[in-house]
Amino acid sequence: NLPTKTEEDGRVFYNVKPEEIRALFEQYGEVALVKLRFGPRPTSPSAEADDGADLDTSSSPKKRGPRVPRGSALVEFETAKACQAAADETLTKTEGGVVTPKRKLELGGKELVVITLKDFLAELRSRKSADGGDNKATEDDDKEEEEEQEAAKEAPVFTMEWKPGCVIKLDGLKESCDREALLDSVSKSLDKPLDDIKGMKIYVDFSRGQTHGAIRFQEPDDSVKQVLEKLKDGTVKVAEEKVESVTLLEGDDEKKYWDEFIAFKTKQLKQRHEERSGKRKHSNSRRSYGKKHRKS
Repeated sequence: NLPTKTEEDGRVFYNVKPEEIRALFEQYGEVALVKLRFGPRPTSPSAEADDGADLDTSSSPKKRGPRVPRGSALVEFETAKACQAAADETLTKTEGGVVTPKRKLELGGKELVVITLKDFLAELRSRKSADGGDNKATEDDDKEEEEEQEAAKEAPVFTMEWKPGCVIKLDGLKESCDREALLDSVSKSLDKPLDDIKGMKIYVDFSRGQTHGAIRFQEPDDSVKQVLEKLKDGTVKVAEEKVESVTLLEGDDEKKYWDEFIAFKTKQLKQRHEERSGKRKHSNSRRSYGKKHRKS
């Protein structure tokens, strides 16, 4: 199992950080998520010990203690290509059989078992079938499979149909710049109060400390041209400073901007989905499931 530690009061915690797991897989591509798994305490001594939890033999779900580490983690990659590359080199189990990986992964001095989510769920169903429904280990497997199937549901994906000619890119912003200063420059360029600018759904993409940013409009109308020209010729300044470079995004640069914006909004939706349900989307084609070898 993944390293855990037990406090004097009996509480169990992971003794490994998601960053340590992430570091094992980053060479194959961008890792979107590392999620340490938690679950209810097993209800029977015959239940699998790889959940990394002390046993709770209470028969009533309401009487069981808090959720405890399962001793395993889910790893999600940004692309199927990265996931496949990791699987090709690190899988130790596939389709129910043990295989020798090209690259062995270790944490805490123990070799990791790496298995795809699809094969892990199949393993749970096989184990449940072998139990025959005659003991509470089957009940635990049912709950675990239900949790993983729930986690496999698609989280919301942000979509939009963006219009060309709506994004002004700013480079060479000064250290004193902030979002309010950028919105104020739009207000001055259009000679409209700030509340009207917000009502027009004109947005600023900027984080304090950056030297670049963007102003995003809903429609490619005259207001875009007006702001562009006044910022470009210095008629309107940002935080009392003329912006070094002001351009209207076009072509590949514009597409890249919107692709990154949509990816960012999708990540936000995933995080909210995670907060609401305690689960994160993990499709079978884009996940690896990692855990330590079980002790017999």
